[in-house]
Amino acid sequence: MPSNIFASVRSGKPDFSRLFKRGHNTAAKTQDNNAPSHTSPALVTTGDAGPAAVDAPIIAVLGAKGGVGASTIAVNLAAAAASSGLSTTLVDANFQVPDIANLVGHEVSHSLLELTSRGKNIDRLIFQACRLDVAADSHALGVLLPPSNGEAATKSNLSELSDCLDQVRQYSDLFVVDVPRHLDHHLVTLLDRCAKIILVFEANISAVAACQRWLQVFAELGYESERVMLVVNRSGSKNQIVEQQLGTCFAGRHTWKIPNASSLTRDSSNHGIPVVLSHSGSKYAKSVAKLSVDLQQTLNRGDRV
Repeated sequence: MPSNIFASVRSGKPDFSRLFKRGHNTAAKTQDNNAPSHTSPALVTTGDAGPAAVDAPIIAVLGAKGGVGASTIAVNLAAAAASSGLSTTLVDANFQVPDIANLVGHEVSHSLLELTSRGKNIDRLIFQACRLDVAADSHALGVLLPPSNGEAATKSNLSELSDCLDQVRQYSDLFVVDVPRHLDHHLVTLLDRCAKIILVFEANISAVAACQRWLQVFAELGYESERVMLVVNRSGSKNQIVEQQLGTCFAGRHTWKIPNASSLTRDSSNHGIPVVLSHSGSKYAKSVAKLSVDLQQTLNRGDRV
């Protein structure tokens, strides 16, 4: 594999589906052969009768580059989905440098490692023991967190997390996974299981270029374009000239814009409460809520964005 995988994207057309032997086609084989390849799992809320009749969709949140606020978007998107009535589980898949614990104000007691190490021997009680409730007065939003010391990076990987999620998908209505940017076999294995990929970037030249490279990678992996939702974080800030050119940069694609609210997100992070819950009337919270509604609608329809 080349040391700079994005350099190879610019210079040619690498066959990522072959490079990562476990690719999009592998995941497709596990689905109903009669179902269209672009169909996303529908959202079915859990009720008193028991778990959902279908496996819950998994949503990946990926930052096109570092520092674009993808983890904060993941936290607030999960909170917005939970506020709409879905039992939502947020998963921190950044095993080396986990951030979600700090953003939601929780310390890890029973970590994600306790789930991944059990293989197929995971029942509802074990899942609930490892899932921490974010809001004290509600079980709708919970988190699965790796050890804060980075131990998970040496004892587990995203392929094992993917298998783990397969075992617990019946215990929640929706999973939102904050994924790392390291492109390898394990990341592809996880992304293959995701109904949607939320690709977060900012309206600056380097972030837009990184977003375009990721879109090329997804195309080479065989992911349909509607599977990826583009989110411009910190919209309306100092890079408005670049923001005005996004229609040209991503012709034919819709972009969701989340307004700049640095002080608000920072204060909410310090208190361990997502902006969507602490300042539900803010422009930021309303924009994330709109993203959540649009996401749920596309999942329920199983059609194109």
